[in-house]
Amino acid sequence: MNTEHAASLCCPYPAYKPSGVSWLGDAPEHWETRRLKHWAGINEAMLPEHAEPG
Repeated sequence: MNTEHAASLCCPYPAYKPSGVSWLGDAPEHWETRRLKHWAGINEAMLPEHAEPG
C-alpha cells in the first residue's frame, strides 16, 4: 500500500506536503514539522551518575 492511499483511508485531509522524513511519507499541509530536539530535552536528574549530558 502506498503512502498516499494509506493517508486517504485513515486521515482524509484536503492537501499534503512532503514531511522531509523518507519513512514517514507525506504530512497534512497545515501541520508544522519540527525536529524532535526542539521539542524534547534531557532530564539530567534521570541520568545515571556515569552519564554525561550533551
